[in-house]
Amino acid sequence: MHDFLIPFVEELKKLQKEGIKWKDIKHGKDSVKTTKVFTLTCSRDAPARFAMQNFKQFNRKFGCGFCEQEGLRVAKGKGHCRIYPFNGQVAAKRTFENCVRNAEEALATDKSVKGVKGTSVLKNLDPNFNMVDGFIPEYMHCVLLGVTRQLVCLFVESSGSLYSLRAKDIRRLDIRIRDLKLPHEATRKLRTTKDISFWKASEWRIFLLTSPVLLKHILNHTVYKHWLLFVHGITLLLGTNISRDDIAKAEDCLKRFLSGVKDIYGIAEQSYNIHLLLHLSATVKAWGPLWANSCFVFEDALGKLKTLHHGTKAVPMQITSAYTSKSLLGVLVSKQEIRNHQILKFIEEMQAKHAVTKKVTNINGCMLYGKPTYRNLLRTEEKAILKLLGDQLISTRVQFYNRMCYSGHIFSCKDYCSKFIHADYAVSLSIRNCVEIHRIIVLNGEVYFIGENIPATKFLMCYPQVGSLCSNILSISDDDAQCKSKTIAFKPLDVINKYVILPMTEKSVTYFIPINVAEY
Repeated sequence: MHDFLIPFVEELKKLQKEGIKWKDIKHGKDSVKTTKVFTLTCSRDAPARFAMQNFKQFNRKFGCGFCEQEGLRVAKGKGHCRIYPFNGQVAAKRTFENCVRNAEEALATDKSVKGVKGTSVLKNLDPNFNMVDGFIPEYMHCVLLGVTRQLVCLFVESSGSLYSLRAKDIRRLDIRIRDLKLPHEATRKLRTTKDISFWKASEWRIFLLTSPVLLKHILNHTVYKHWLLFVHGITLLLGTNISRDDIAKAEDCLKRFLSGVKDIYGIAEQSYNIHLLLHLSATVKAWGPLWANSCFVFEDALGKLKTLHHGTKAVPMQITSAYTSKSLLGVLVSKQEIRNHQILKFIEEMQAKHAVTKKVTNINGCMLYGKPTYRNLLRTEEKAILKLLGDQLISTRVQFYNRMCYSGHIFSCKDYCSKFIHADYAVSLSIRNCVEIHRIIVLNGEVYFIGENIPATKFLMCYPQVGSLCSNILSISDDDAQCKSKTIAFKPLDVINKYVILPMTEKSVTYFIPINVAEY
């Protein structure tokens, strides 16, 4: 790692000092600008983070890279593991200055000091990059592949414990998982617990957000309320507009969650990933929401790179050659005068991130799919449009579409979604508001949605001294769903969120669980 980081750090220092010179064609052929690059944060999983910092691993004494808690070695199964008990107090926070002193002492004595084995090349990036605060407890590995997987596997795979699920409970859980209707943002369909060992991080992400509903009346009530503390705390830290009050509430929930882990799951389950939950609030306060610094985007890029080779020989060269060709394609096309429509269409399909739909209509950034149908507006639809636009003269004969894409997000009509796995018709226009899209129309050269407000109620679970948990989840009974709702019209720009839908036939109720579209 040290040998790899030396040229990496030198390149970063050069980018910080000299930057990159480039021509700004928009402001003239001779316009040359310099852009400097500064390193602020680093998102890595725990093993890579320790190697880059030159710290001890999490299974050794003082194995946390964010605080100076020593940890405790206990028996687990046929071996031993290191745990990080929580007694209500957070250990002393590591600082850059202390780590430098510990590294110098470690080099002088040839012994690690409070988990620091020696100096790191990253120290040379100071003051722009702080070797301690610049690293973050990464959301994908810590929360999803760490805590969520650890505890849910205990629910499903253990037996005879308070938190264990019986066979009939697991079957009920699998039915609910199969009934989930996910928006297109969820790139993977959540598999049943039979394949839980193979779940990807994106599947754990969906499970975490929907677990308050999936596990309701299935998990032991005490364990369930304790689990909601974890879900609620993480949900607050995944928001788009996070207030200081939200961070304080999240920190309180996660501390209460940590305090209960020993009593519910046993001393050996106080893992390093669970300990890292103590440091999430400080990370969000310094660097923004958890999703903004996660490894999802990098893992996605790695997946795309893997598709660029088609043989077993010289794989790195295959990937490099294919990536370079694909990157330069746009530049080469811009320098050539290509008039052949078929060639241009072929190049466009090569550069497209997703499969290209044959029939697409672009209206002010809204990509409308398929052929439109034409009819007059119903009286209720016309009233809704007039309320949105005012009493201006409009044409009552409009175009209707079933599906569209705006700002990278798919939206569909409710009737259209009933034929498919994905459901992209439930959206929110404000906090704790849910609207079903019934029509997508084009009127006077603009795109509008026509839908109905859902008379939903909050999903409430009260916890002593904390208050209501997971109140962002909405529910509607089947009887209320039959009631006639108010028809409204709104623009694609008004949508702030989308929902995962879970129709629970056993309870005659449908749940709407919000996802953060900014995360995808």
